[in-house]
Amino acid sequence: MKKIILLTCLILSFGSTVYSQWQKCNSTILPNGEITCMAINGKNLFAGLYGRGVFLSTDDGVTWTPKNSGLTDLNISSLIINDSNIFAGTFYSGIFLSTDKGYSWTQKNSGLTDLMVNDLAVIDNNIFAGTMTRGVFLSTDKGESWSQKLRDTNIISFAVCGSKICAGSFFHIFISMDKGQSWTKSSYIPGTTINSLAVIGDTIFAGTRFDGLYISTDNGASWVQQQFKNIFALIICDNQIFMAADYCLYFSTDYGKSWAKKQFEFETYDIYSIAVSGNIMVCGCWGGLICLSTDKGETWSKNDPGIDHYEIVSLAINDSNIFAGTFYSGIFLSTDKGYSWAPKNSGLNSAAVRSLAISGNNIFAGLDNPDSGGVFLSTDNGDSWTQKNSGLTSHAITALAVKDSNIFAGTFDHKSGVFLSTDNGSSWTQKNSGLYDYSALSVLCFGIRNNYVFIGTGGGIFLSTDNGDNWIFKFANCNARSFAFSGENIYVSSYGGGVFKSTDNGESWTPKNSGISPGVFTLVASGNNIFAGTGWPYGVYLSTNNGDSWTQINSGFPDSILVPILAINGDEIYAATNEGLYRAKIEDLIKGVDVKEDAKFSKPNIFPNPASDYIYASQYIGWEYQIYDLLGNCVLSGLIDSESINVSALSTGFYTIRIYKEGKQLVGKVMKQ
Repeated sequence: MKKIILLTCLILSFGSTVYSQWQKCNSTILPNGEITCMAINGKNLFAGLYGRGVFLSTDDGVTWTPKNSGLTDLNISSLIINDSNIFAGTFYSGIFLSTDKGYSWTQKNSGLTDLMVNDLAVIDNNIFAGTMTRGVFLSTDKGESWSQKLRDTNIISFAVCGSKICAGSFFHIFISMDKGQSWTKSSYIPGTTINSLAVIGDTIFAGTRFDGLYISTDNGASWVQQQFKNIFALIICDNQIFMAADYCLYFSTDYGKSWAKKQFEFETYDIYSIAVSGNIMVCGCWGGLICLSTDKGETWSKNDPGIDHYEIVSLAINDSNIFAGTFYSGIFLSTDKGYSWAPKNSGLNSAAVRSLAISGNNIFAGLDNPDSGGVFLSTDNGDSWTQKNSGLTSHAITALAVKDSNIFAGTFDHKSGVFLSTDNGSSWTQKNSGLYDYSALSVLCFGIRNNYVFIGTGGGIFLSTDNGDNWIFKFANCNARSFAFSGENIYVSSYGGGVFKSTDNGESWTPKNSGISPGVFTLVASGNNIFAGTGWPYGVYLSTNNGDSWTQINSGFPDSILVPILAINGDEIYAATNEGLYRAKIEDLIKGVDVKEDAKFSKPNIFPNPASDYIYASQYIGWEYQIYDLLGNCVLSGLIDSESINVSALSTGFYTIRIYKEGKQLVGKVMKQ
């Protein structure tokens, strides 16, 4: 049983600076991401995740603990258990062995000439490894040594039946009847990538990512295609074939002649992996969702994936209460610094909660939906919500702000602009004088200091000093996303333009982008310290000198993290990311900026990855680069003298890129598609 995943960027860096770490708010749940593989050993349930490593649950998936000590590669492709030995295949660093239930891992690569391992299988004491370019390897001594048994082909998936083992590749599978000593090639399979396999006797089931299911009843001599499309996993349990396909779980009791759908209750989630042990069946789904059955799939329960499973698009904090607005999953409340969350959606309609604002005991939520959105009010800490749309001509609310008893609401329908309520949302009045065209009527954010009300719009920045009665244009070249205030300084983030600063109440603006990328989502200030959440080259940046320079402060974050929302509560800062909610002590982060000047280059920030024609690396203009293929040949090199590197001449595949200058060296993986 196996399925293929799209390989994304693994960045390796040397000499990276250590900061006080960001901490995950809830560390007992599985991270949001793709569960590539699962394995069961008694009460121990193991999950392998791409980019996150191995996790262990001993309570049927309710809580999870990372088990990554000794793992130098957290991109897990496969897990198998042989007696008390647990083997983990990784996408870039070969194979690791644990003999103590995952508490420690040792690399076992002697004789393994391709460290990109797609799948693992076991027959008796024979361990098989399927690799990206060098075929199949076999170990008969618990991973101490490996010998090549099928040469120079891409192996993506395995299936075992007795002494027979099948290996899935592109357009074909390979079959061995003698535990891998010799192999025969099947007939052609039109489905491009055989990413999952199952075998019963002479019947072979081959699942492909886009071309459905193929069945052979003659040991691979011929194939019949069935109607399914996206096959993620196949597994055999007591002569039943289980298949994860098209968001559903199917089973067959007649060798695939007919299929029935299991009453799987969670059909909005892709099932990426399946594991079976006795009557226990476990499905690993996207976003860290684990579904478990103790009766061979008849009934199911699921773990609580926590707030990390939802896309957080807004945050508001009031004392010990943290409110998180999500994309079409409503509002969640935590009263224990993010360790646990409760949904607070009574009275809310289904829409993206783009904005939250708090005024005393009143909590306002702005929902972005032309039909069912608008402004909602809670006066009981989120237990119930009441729609407050009287006077609003648009229900697509993208921004909210509070100034004394005045509540401002911004819309993004290119025609409705700004609304003001002076009675806690009971009625709204349009306030658009000076907002001269459709772009200026598309409001992205508010910023309020004293009597100054700023708005960021599709047409630039505007200022009102009379509670919105009149708006004055202040700055054009800025796709404003958020404002932050520190003393007399006003900062605005612009996605694509970076950070701008004004010292004269918005009359003039100066770019402040030394050491930071132009993809800035959000800004917050704590005294003279300015924090920026970015989309690329990823993570959070800190300036302690009024924006003159920025330092990346990502220790504790996974790679390639997006930070669209930041919020401050007392001495702590919270970051809503594409990998869940994190927090850190502000004082600890500020102490961490006393590092050498080149700390911002601790990781190579290159994108896109996978790449088609160009890799963008504007931060490294003046550096040199070399690109190597899997055999170690330098296939491309030169000086980075523009914002991009042309890789269009490279063949499809995986490469290593080295960027270097004056004794500094950065190394990363890149995929050419």
